[in-house]
This record gives sequence, structure tokens and C-alpha cells, in this order.
Amino acid sequence: MSEEIKNIPGMENEAVETPVPVEPVAQEVIPVQTPVEAAPVAEQTAAPAEAVPVQQEVKRCANCAAVLEAGQAFCSECGAVQKKVCTQCGAELKDGEVFCTSCGHKNDTVTAEGLNPDIARFNASIANSKKKSPIIPIIIGVIAVCIVAVIIFFSTAKKAEDYLNKGDYEKAYDVAKGEEDKDDIVKENILAVVSADCVDSMKDPESFDLRDAWIYVSDDSVFVVLKVAGNNSYGNTIINYWFYGYDEDDEAYELYTTFADFDEETIYSWDDYEEEQEKIMKNLCKDVAASIIDDGYNSEQYDSEEVDRINSLFEKDILENVELLDEMPQVIG
Repeated sequence: MSEEIKNIPGMENEAVETPVPVEPVAQEVIPVQTPVEAAPVAEQTAAPAEAVPVQQEVKRCANCAAVLEAGQAFCSECGAVQKKVCTQCGAELKDGEVFCTSCGHKNDTVTAEGLNPDIARFNASIANSKKKSPIIPIIIGVIAVCIVAVIIFFSTAKKAEDYLNKGDYEKAYDVAKGEEDKDDIVKENILAVVSADCVDSMKDPESFDLRDAWIYVSDDSVFVVLKVAGNNSYGNTIINYWFYGYDEDDEAYELYTTFADFDEETIYSWDDYEEEQEKIMKNLCKDVAASIIDDGYNSEQYDSEEVDRINSLFEKDILENVELLDEMPQVIG
């Protein structure tokens, strides 16, 4: 067939002229290229149009600018509160709410962002506990009762102390609460009574200075030992122990003896009967006093507050007017 084509006259010219219609072909290509170029332009234009609303929906923390997810209440970076909360307790508020449903606080200005999360959570927990837990009112009630009890206790103690400072042991005993407090007042009253007797028995009563005191109480006897400083006949200060015992017949405390030390008194052959009996009594009292002071058996030492009060009553000239109460002290030990 190729040979037939070659034998046709003018065919070669037509074959050469065949590319002449290239112009229309080129014109057809141009419109094809035009939509191809327009398509990417349309895509590039559409992409920014879709990104604009996405950027508008991104929410950032006002405290640290971290990106927040939808509905996120606290910032995951800094913990700042992101919802509208009560300025009093930190509880979340719905739109339009003025009064907090947790604590009842009126929120003139509702804070949504930047509130310290620790404070908000703490306040919210307090508000919720007040609202939900009945244990808080119970605890508050118990604390209130304890406070009232403490106030009453100290008020009563103050009244009793005021009476003691005035030497009115009877009124102090009446207002005292509890058997232990009353018993302490009875023992101090005994100390005041025997101290007053000691003052009357001293050679220089104005020099009386109580330094220490002990009391012994058993079922059948009460002894009191005083350590007193005072001036002798020469004006020198000396310290003596004064030993008192309770006389049931007279219902009063009697001075048994005084001594400067605990050394045993020597009984001589030339001592008369009275001197001998006096030394025997003194040695016996020394032994008992030593047991009371050193061993503490069924005995107790008066504290410094009681000793100071006795000296104060003496300086105010009140000590001599103190009377013995009818009550007896409780057994010690």
C-alpha cells in the first residue's frame, strides 16, 4: 500500500502541507490549558476561605495564651479558670445568673478568666461542703460548746481566784467547780489559818515570810509543816520549821513544835521531866516532818502561787481575819 501512495501524483505535496492546520490545534490547546491553570487558583482561594472560620474558633487562655479545647474549664498549661465563676466561691455560673447557686453571693462582676485556680477550687470546695455536708454544722456546734465551756471554766476560776486574793475562802469554795478545786481551796484555807497562828507566835510578827509549806492528810490526822523566815530577838533573820496538827476535840490546828534543823535532840541525864518530854516530842515531830517533806507519803507541797498569796494576805493585814472552813480536806495518796 505504500507503493500505491507513492505512485499517486501530488501526494507528497499534500503530505507536506498537512501540518499547516497546526494553528487550529494550537487554538484548541489554549482553552484546555486555561481551565487547568484556573483549577489550582480556585483551590488556593478556597483553602484560605475554609481556614478563616477555624482560626476564629480557636480559644486561648487569657493567662498563658495556650490553646484550649472546646468546653475546657481549666487551662491545661497554667490551670487558670476559663468558665464564668462566682467571685465569692469559684462555682461555675450559667449565662445570665447573677446569684450563685452554691453560696448565694451576688455577682455584680462575673470573672471568667485569670482567676487563681487554687483559690477558685478551694472556695468552691468550701461552698460545696457547706451546701452538701451536714458534718460542718455539727463540728461548728461542738466547737461552740467547747468555747462556751472554756469561757465558763475560766470565768469561774477567775471568780474563785479573786475571792482567794481577798482572803474570802468561803465564797471561793462556793463558786469553785469540781471536787478537786474545792479541795485545793480547803487545803489553802488551812495554810492561811496556821500561818496566821504562826505570825502571832513569832517574836517579831512583822518579819513573817513564808518560804514553803507541806500538808499531810490521812483518814485520822492532818499535819502541816511551814518553813518560815523571821527575825529573832537580836534582829537576825533565821529560818525555822513550824509543825502543826489538827485537834479533833477543839476542831482547830495546834502548834506542836518548832525546830531549825532535823538533827535529833539529845536527852541528857540532868534534863527534868518537862525538858525530856519536850525533846521526845520534838524528835517525833522532826521524824514525821522529814517523812512529809522528803518521802511525800500522803502529803503534798503547796505551790508557789499559794505561798505568795499567803504572804500577800499578810502584807494586806487580811491573814489574821481568815477563818477555818468547816470542810475537811480529802485524803492524799
